[in-house]
Order: sequence, then C-alpha cells, then structure tokens
Amino acid sequence: MPERRLLVECKRSDDDGYRRDSVYKALAYLRDFTALWTETRQRPKAIVVFPGSLELKNRNGRGESDLVLVGAEDRDRMVGLLSGGISD
Repeated sequence: MPERRLLVECKRSDDDGYRRDSVYKALAYLRDFTALWTETRQRPKAIVVFPGSLELKNRNGRGESDLVLVGAEDRDRMVGLLSGGISD
C-alpha cells in the first residue's frame, strides 16, 4: 500500500476571523508541502476541525477536495474523512 500523509489541524476558537485565517493557513500548508503528495491522488490531504458543529454553504461530505472543514461534533463525518485519508 502506498504511503499516506494526512494533515489534521484542530482549532479551539469560535472567532470567525480566526477560523478564516485557519483555512488560509491550511491552504498554504498544502501549497508549501505539495511534494508530500506527489506519489498519490489521496483526498483529502488536510482536515481542519473546528469546535462544535459547522454549517458550510458548499459541503463536500465525501472528502473529494484536498482540504475539508469539519465540526468536532460531526464524528461520523470525521471518521469517514480520516479513514479515506489513510486507506485506499
């Protein structure tokens, strides 16, 4: 099985500005460390976990994006994303 790398960043803030900055920071990580995923088509590559539940306008629940945002209360979705990120 090919080697997998999954960045998981957990935040503990309800401040909208801090959340937005966290998303931009995660996108920068993906760009800065793109070489980590040159041998794989793995998705997601990064998950940002925020406290509580998270309402998104464009929710990609299957982890088909490089970056996925999830609320800590949505444990079933987190399990699915983590499983997808580290297995075939």
